[in-house]
Amino acid sequence: MSRGGKRTIVCSHISSAFSQPTFYTVPPARVSRHGQQQQPSMHASQTLLSKIKNGAEGQDSTKNGGRTKSNSAGFSQSLEEHALQASITSLPLLGDMLLRITHSGYVLELTLLDWLDGSPVCWEFSERIVPMPAIALSSADANQQTLVRGIHATASSQGREAFVYVLLEGGTLFRLSFPLTTPFFHDEHWIAKGGWVQEFTLPSTVARPLAVNGCGMHLQGERTIAIPVNSGAYLYIDIDLNDGQLLDKLHYPQHHSILSKMFRTAQEQDNVISTASIDVNGTYMLFSISRDRCLRVWDKQRGNTHTLSLPATPGFDTGTGNPSRDQTRGSSVVRGSSVFVGSKLQKVWEKEASTRTELCFLRDFIVKQAPESNAGFEIHCLWERSGESMYEYTALDIETTPQTSSRQSRSYSNSGDIRMDENDSSTSNEESDSEVVDDFEEVGWHLISYLSSSVTPGKAPTADSIDFLGSLDFTAPNIDATILQALFTPGPGGFSPYTISEALKVYVESARVSVKGDTRSSDPNVGLRNALSHQYTSLRARVGAIVGSVIKEKVSSKTGTNNRIMEDEEETKITTQRREWEGFLACCRAIEKSGHWPVALGIVGTRAPTGQSPQGGECVVIERERMGLVVNEDSPLEMYHRVMREMQETDFNDEEAGIHAVQPTHDWGSFLLRLALSLKSLLSPSSWAKVTDDLFSVIRNGISKNYDELLLDLGSELHLENLEADDWVFEQLDDIGKDNFSLGLDTISTLIRTTGVAEIADTVKQEDDEEEVGRMLLHANANSSLIAFGGVVGANALLGEADNHTQWSKSLTASYLSATLDARYDIASSVIFLLMFIIFSQRDDSPSPTAQVIDELFFGLRSSSLLRQIASRAVEGEVDGPVENTQLQNGASAAPVLARAIPTHMRAGTADSMSLQLSNLQVGVVQSSLIPPQARSQVFLPPSKSSAIPSLPSTMRGSGSSPLLQTLLPSLKRSFSLPYASDAFLYSNGIISSDSLLIACQAEVKFAEDLRKREHYRAAADVLDWLPKNDACCYIGGLLMLHWEEYEQASSLFEGASRSFGPMAFRNKTLEKALASVLPPSLSSLNSLSAYYEHLAQLFEEKGQYQYSVPFYRLAIESADQEVETTDFWHNVFRGQIANEYFEQAYMSLAEMPDVTLRNTSVANLVTAMCERNKVEMLLGFDFVGFQDDVEEVLSFKARNAHPLQHPIYSKIYYSWSIKREDYRAAASMMYQRARILDQLDKPDVETRHVHLSFQLEAYTVAISALSLLDPQEAWISLPILLNSGAVPQEWRQANFGTFGPSDEVRDSEIVELSDMRKELELCRGRRQLVVQKMSIRGFVSDEDFEILPMEVVRRYAQIGMFEEALYSARVFEVDMSIIFTRMVDTCITLSKEGPGAFSQHESHWLTRERVVGWEGEVHQKGWRLLQESLERHDTPSTGWQYRKNCLERIMDTDRTSIPPSWLTAFFQEREPEYLIRTCLRYQLILPAIEYTILMIKKANQPFAQGATISVTQTHLPYSLIDAVVGAAQSKEELRKASLVKAEIAARIGRVGRWEWH
Repeated sequence: MSRGGKRTIVCSHISSAFSQPTFYTVPPARVSRHGQQQQPSMHASQTLLSKIKNGAEGQDSTKNGGRTKSNSAGFSQSLEEHALQASITSLPLLGDMLLRITHSGYVLELTLLDWLDGSPVCWEFSERIVPMPAIALSSADANQQTLVRGIHATASSQGREAFVYVLLEGGTLFRLSFPLTTPFFHDEHWIAKGGWVQEFTLPSTVARPLAVNGCGMHLQGERTIAIPVNSGAYLYIDIDLNDGQLLDKLHYPQHHSILSKMFRTAQEQDNVISTASIDVNGTYMLFSISRDRCLRVWDKQRGNTHTLSLPATPGFDTGTGNPSRDQTRGSSVVRGSSVFVGSKLQKVWEKEASTRTELCFLRDFIVKQAPESNAGFEIHCLWERSGESMYEYTALDIETTPQTSSRQSRSYSNSGDIRMDENDSSTSNEESDSEVVDDFEEVGWHLISYLSSSVTPGKAPTADSIDFLGSLDFTAPNIDATILQALFTPGPGGFSPYTISEALKVYVESARVSVKGDTRSSDPNVGLRNALSHQYTSLRARVGAIVGSVIKEKVSSKTGTNNRIMEDEEETKITTQRREWEGFLACCRAIEKSGHWPVALGIVGTRAPTGQSPQGGECVVIERERMGLVVNEDSPLEMYHRVMREMQETDFNDEEAGIHAVQPTHDWGSFLLRLALSLKSLLSPSSWAKVTDDLFSVIRNGISKNYDELLLDLGSELHLENLEADDWVFEQLDDIGKDNFSLGLDTISTLIRTTGVAEIADTVKQEDDEEEVGRMLLHANANSSLIAFGGVVGANALLGEADNHTQWSKSLTASYLSATLDARYDIASSVIFLLMFIIFSQRDDSPSPTAQVIDELFFGLRSSSLLRQIASRAVEGEVDGPVENTQLQNGASAAPVLARAIPTHMRAGTADSMSLQLSNLQVGVVQSSLIPPQARSQVFLPPSKSSAIPSLPSTMRGSGSSPLLQTLLPSLKRSFSLPYASDAFLYSNGIISSDSLLIACQAEVKFAEDLRKREHYRAAADVLDWLPKNDACCYIGGLLMLHWEEYEQASSLFEGASRSFGPMAFRNKTLEKALASVLPPSLSSLNSLSAYYEHLAQLFEEKGQYQYSVPFYRLAIESADQEVETTDFWHNVFRGQIANEYFEQAYMSLAEMPDVTLRNTSVANLVTAMCERNKVEMLLGFDFVGFQDDVEEVLSFKARNAHPLQHPIYSKIYYSWSIKREDYRAAASMMYQRARILDQLDKPDVETRHVHLSFQLEAYTVAISALSLLDPQEAWISLPILLNSGAVPQEWRQANFGTFGPSDEVRDSEIVELSDMRKELELCRGRRQLVVQKMSIRGFVSDEDFEILPMEVVRRYAQIGMFEEALYSARVFEVDMSIIFTRMVDTCITLSKEGPGAFSQHESHWLTRERVVGWEGEVHQKGWRLLQESLERHDTPSTGWQYRKNCLERIMDTDRTSIPPSWLTAFFQEREPEYLIRTCLRYQLILPAIEYTILMIKKANQPFAQGATISVTQTHLPYSLIDAVVGAAQSKEELRKASLVKAEIAARIGRVGRWEWH
């Protein structure tokens, strides 16, 4: 530690300095000896709430006779995280440890202070813990012996163990054993084995409960425990490691005489109130003080060996122990330890307490070696004054000599022997005592104040001040944010996260309105319930949402009401809002003050993990929720506080003793500082705020004129002519002279920029091997054993980079830095104001500071202000914690259970604890995850029918805010001390010791960049705001704007930094170093402007902002040298243009690309991108001169391989591209292939199949349209053979698809003609339409319905009455239509007989046709007409009139007696009478056959009727058929008609000419 400065106390909150502890539940005692059943303590927040409601102040102390009472036994008065008792213990291999009893006395918390990963561990017990639990290490020899005997089953095979001894009030002693392997006390595998807890029960003769007087157990050595019990007796306990049993021995106190024992008024006078012990040559001697003011010495074997009655304290009543009425001096006397002189006790030292300790209570004291070498010892005392700590120390004036050889006069102490005269009589002792008491020395006590108690004059009130809200404007729109910023300010003025969390719980309880009945219509708690039901990312957000939630709900519910009413209620709203914050802040102050209650003193640094430390250690002040370290002030703090104390001691109301009394000394820097602060004191806080604002404005805007003119202008703006201080200021300046004035300025300039001893300490090589090993031990591998068997350091332990910082030391360093930066800021601003006043006065004889000194002072102001603003920033932690139930049930568990991260007191064995354990259960836990991750923030939501308000989640460490400086501290190369750690930070970043205000140096820009890299973006912006906007700052600012998505500003800032790049750029060496330090290594040379532009373009590309990256890539191309390859630049330009959909620019860039390969690749990328962005019309509008084949190749490949249903549909795009180029065959081929591919896709369901058929139908239609544009002879396409295609039946391909080459060769392609496409189109249409019809008729379809053949399509069409579709399909398919006409005949016959009702709606589609509907006549008539027209269209001579014949035969088959339609018989009479006659004969219609025969003969004889002579060769009659008809006649009518046939034949023969046989 740096010596020479005044001592002070720097402290930090435990909830902020240490991480969330891991909780383990220790099994409850088997048999509780406690006479009364213990009731769970009331939660401290409930106690505090009751105090607030009753109008009390919420303090932990009460006044009694003008003296504050001790609250050591008030368990119910402490909050859960507030310690009831604490102590510091130092052991080899473990270093310094903090032991705290928390959670109303049920939890013991242990924290390793010397280990970077020493996260706290807590053990929860079922009963309250007796004060002073202890920890000890087992000896290696004893451990080996127990291993050999096999008795100690839980012994670690790797080395020694740590034993934690805990005594409960019910008389149960626990010994927790843990191996000395990392992670210390967190080894879940060790805990899972069981046996780590050993339980012992005290003898029944010991009264319960224990520790009723606040005095706890005392550990001597490894396994001996001394316990003060009833009537001042001591119970010595030895734990036998061999059989695990207790060996106890009870000793009672001795008295001076039998009479004094017999006539004691109360046995409570023997109760022990304090205990201490010392090891003398392996034998422990125990010292105790009881209520009867007796000092006793105890031995484990002999009991109470010596007793000495202490005289009453001056000013006290010896009978009552209360202060007397005439007390005027110090309220207590601190006495020195008594020592042995032969067999007697004699006092050796006594000193009167200081007058500051009036009405104070002594909490603890400690004796330690003075900081200066060979300076003796000091006694340090911790007092409680009005619930807060007061720390004093004084020199321990005891003469020490080397140890003598006399056995009778030997005495023992921690440091050596004290030479005294031997006295054998008690009378001489009493006389000696009286002489010591009467001969008081002059009081020489020194007060050590807290570093946070230094308040800067004129500083605005902080959140912990009562006047804080009075200084705020509640009409401002961001008033809540202002309050929250002050509330969470790290360090002095703010509150700890734990305090805020607990205060929020109290606020919620106070804000809850108790209601009865159903409140769903008007619930007064609706705002609070809504605020509690949300999740919040930080504690700050939670507080901002909950505090004042009732007001916010009322305001939101009145939105839209009359404006005049809203204005009238605005004042009421402000008043209510202020009252809400006042209540919350009052609760925060009460809880925070409770956390400042002093608990104990300790010493750290006396023992390193590897052995004894050469230093005497430093004192630690332990409070309920804070822990402070006594340190030395650095030079700025020392000077600033010393000058402030001198000013406070001066009565400024006395004109002669006021500011005129400033007398020059040889410390010219202190003199100028006091003069400056005196001048500053003449200004009001608002006036001084105007001064600082103007100074900050100058620093931020830059210096545009010389310093004399600048300060003169500032003085004019501030109207310094109204400041009446010319005479006395210049009188003081005249007294010291100009030379001393310059020396003083140089001293102050150096002071505000000093880094103390850090620069020297960090450059000196560390040569102490033992200390080096100790530092490396602090960072050993967590998966390896630190301590090998026998205490030898393992080989794997010496791993990792040395860093002597711990969680607590970082927190202390951050607080210390805040204080020293405030001091430097006040010094710099005050001195600059003094110079401003001197220059503004314009006196000829006034000293004139040099520009260099003014520049250094301004730079000191900038650097201190910059770091001071960073110190005021906090890092918000996530609000984590498990669900907190409203009630906790008591219970017990049968075995030790790991309770992970239980933040509140929770009894073992309850449903809450078990559910928490199961929720955190992990399988296969490894050591790296032994400390469980915190759960997400959540609230307990009651059932919807309940009116209960959700409760807040549990308070957890790390859930609030921590100082930003704490995360920025560098590694310490030497042992931690202050101000060394503070100076190390200032030295490492180099900001405070830079040169000039006019430029931003390398250290400042690197600091800003480091903040940005650590994702502290707002803090980095704050740093840049103080710096001149040079190129390095522009670059970092651009990165910040890039993060905040302010891309336009980022582009502008990046462009501004480009002026430093390139071989022709003008660069200052300092600015060049600053810029190079924040650039990537590839740009550090600053020689390539093209590389810089490329880097900027890549930054924007990472954010997806191609509209900004493309211009930078073009600038990189333009600025590139000839030897630089620009292909990649062009590629990125083209890629960015496509990403921004600047397709026209990308199309134009194709012609600019120098590389042919890149152009070809870019064409494909452009085409693909335009298709994917649905820019097909634009694509078709580009000519692609020279790239048309590339475009076609890309589109063709995509169309063949891309999914036909996914966007973009490349087959359609290729079709459009081919149509544009009038390549109809290619267009038709692509769409035809699309149809084929669609048929090959998987069809998981009916709907998908139907959709695919629709797309196929579209593709076929478009393909046919394109192919129809070609000549009929050229209307074909050639395709590779598609095997197993379901679109076209196999027989069609075999019948109609041609091949190239002989038929016996294997075909590798197929020819598809226009007719083939039409067949496939009709087949697809038929399948799709029939599926729809079947679904509407039957409600389901099968897979076979999608794969029917062409004939089946025709048949199904005819079956459901879709005759026109059937006829068209059959014509396209080129198949027989007989089935269609047969179905039509059946339909007509049925309609003729039964009418329209014979068919369902689904079978009468033909009746709905527009053409049929317009016909006249009955339905059956329409049917016959439809049949007639269909036969006329489709029954042609090429078919041989087969379909008409089928119709006639179908009619005859149905009813041979029916009369066929006349149009049908007339058709056959005209064209095929013989078929008609034969059909009649076949169906036994003899009479119609004879009639048709007569008509046939008459038709043949018509020429004869006209008188023509026809030869036999010109006419022909089927005489054989006629003979058959005539021969078939049997009835009279038939015979009669047959005779007519014969007559006609005879007449014909007579008219026919004779045959001329040649």
